Amino acid sequence: MARPTKYENETTVAKVDAITNAMIAEKFFDFCGVEHIAYALGIHKDTVYEWVKKYDEFSEAIKRWETKRNMLFYKLAASQQVQPGKWIFLAKNWLGMTDRQEVSHGGQVEHIHIMSIEDFQASKEAYDEERGKTSYLN
Repeated sequence: MARPTKYENETTVAKVDAITNAMIAEKFFDFCGVEHIAYALGIHKDTVYEWVKKYDEFSEAIKRWETKRNMLFYKLAASQQVQPGKWIFLAKNWLGMTDRQEVSHGGQVEHIHIMSIEDFQASKEAYDEERGKTSYLN
């Protein structure tokens, strides 16, 4: 038999909204992770993800929390209160930033003829003979 859910419509959403409203820059790292939400609700973080999929009003409350978290994160970064390494790591995880660069090529590729080593040596020797130099390839 499955355990009864701890989800209580308005009460659970109100708790998430209270956490969102309590988030301030000075206490940012006390509220910044899904684990903090889960702990405050007395559930595991996996349950938070399940509820986001199952309950639309809970999903909206989590989106409001994420929006405020990201806004405060930018504010902290702008004030240089977050170490650069930590900022980069969290930005990649929370904001979807990456190091990748997309490169596209819209022009035509020209084909070039690559000379064999024998042809290169022959042309080098011919060039050196014209100039009166000794080839260093032999």
